[in-house]
Amino acid sequence: MQKTEILQVENKLKPPSTGLALGAGLIGALFAGAPLGLLFLPGVFAYLLTCHGTLRFSISLVLYAAGAVFYWSMGAKLLPLLFYFAAIPLAAAIFVAGRRKAAYFDIAMLCAALLAFCFYGALNIYNLTSGQSAFHDLQSLFYGYMPAFMETFELMYATLEIDMPEVERLLNRAIKEIPTVMPAIICALAAVGGLVNIVVFQKMCKNRAAHVKPMRPLSHWQLPKSFVTGTLVLAAGIVAVNALHLTAAPAINGAIGMVIAIPFMVQGLALFFFTRRRRGKRGTLLLALSLLMVFLLPTGLPMAALALILFGVAEQVFHMRRRIIETDARK
Repeated sequence: MQKTEILQVENKLKPPSTGLALGAGLIGALFAGAPLGLLFLPGVFAYLLTCHGTLRFSISLVLYAAGAVFYWSMGAKLLPLLFYFAAIPLAAAIFVAGRRKAAYFDIAMLCAALLAFCFYGALNIYNLTSGQSAFHDLQSLFYGYMPAFMETFELMYATLEIDMPEVERLLNRAIKEIPTVMPAIICALAAVGGLVNIVVFQKMCKNRAAHVKPMRPLSHWQLPKSFVTGTLVLAAGIVAVNALHLTAAPAINGAIGMVIAIPFMVQGLALFFFTRRRRGKRGTLLLALSLLMVFLLPTGLPMAALALILFGVAEQVFHMRRRIIETDARK
């Protein structure tokens, strides 16, 4: 009997876990007032619904809702809390897609789109409904902290010859650029959240041998051909936005660029781990040197991100993993 079949037989004897539902609900309650909960809670709730039934899922939802009510009673704004509560429909979407064995890439992209909408809405709902510009409240928050930050910064580095007016000018410029850079940051967080939720859901279901679609190892992840078409459409959108000279063009360009870059980066990471596994000790040495470069060089992280994107593009165009397998087979 195969390992999966043994797990399925064992899990039929295991009753649904009320303790797990309580634990998930308490963790959900803790994160009910913060957007970071959306990065993993939908995957956990979808797992409960898939493997432990509606009753345990409902128990976790009651605790999650209680956490949201608590944050609201402590002064948190209501509408952002409702956006954070989107973990519930996201969990339902993952559950339905998982039971129908849809492609995980499609599920991740759907989750990422919904997460981006929720993050943007939670940050801007009051700004947009009151006629203010996007991210106005966030900018005001940073401007409010500026005097105290500058005072602390000056005390900490009083012995150094630092041009404090220049530091203040740079910080003011950074705050002014928040509406331009935040859409790209939101898209990046949403992409990470979509991926993390799917991995959490699939891995937890796998441990219980649930009937969901199996997931390939990271080293074998592959972008579908349809993503290339989507990339071309998005690139055309960037050209159109710049041709129209829209005021929000820099923010739109950054967001679209992040939507294109993140999947290629993940595929580049898959190619990297594939190469490491195929090369054995030499691959481990390559990984160690890469990590050393990332953490020691001042530009290590941006260089690593760019390298992964280029690896991902190379894999999509030249099918590098297939070439490596064919080359090894001829040796």
